[in-house]
Amino acid sequence: MSLYKPQLNKGCALKVILYPDVSDRSEIITLLGENLHAMGVVKIGYAQEVIAREEEYPTGLQLTGQYNIALPHGGPDLVNENAIIVGVLKDSLEFFMMGEPQKSIPVHIVFMFAAVDYNSINKYVQNLVDGVLLKPEIVREIIELSDEEMILSKLEDSILSDS
Repeated sequence: MSLYKPQLNKGCALKVILYPDVSDRSEIITLLGENLHAMGVVKIGYAQEVIAREEEYPTGLQLTGQYNIALPHGGPDLVNENAIIVGVLKDSLEFFMMGEPQKSIPVHIVFMFAAVDYNSINKYVQNLVDGVLLKPEIVREIIELSDEEMILSKLEDSILSDS
């Protein structure tokens, strides 16, 4: 089950997948990439590009609260439109840390980006950092919510807002 919010003149599509049945970081990236492809947001091969990039440049982020996140993404060559797809995991998966690639951390939320160019998505990434990642209570709330529509609404308010 997943919910999808198209761009609606916001400049970035947003989708949430709650409790996907995956067992490692490659599987979650593949699943999220397949969903982006089904939405028409990316071309075939985007997930494989993200997996390869994740191996070289890990994106796991240790946050100040009890939960961590990952921000996998690929380059713009296989992207048709901006999107953020979010996998909220029931059980954490190991991702390697950004800046410390030899260290793995448990991740509960995966925010996968697709950007036609990095400038066009910077605002949404900054909104994600300011409105979600720097607020441990929001991260915890997203993980504890068991309703995709409520998660999508919360993320839309935080990420897609013009403020």
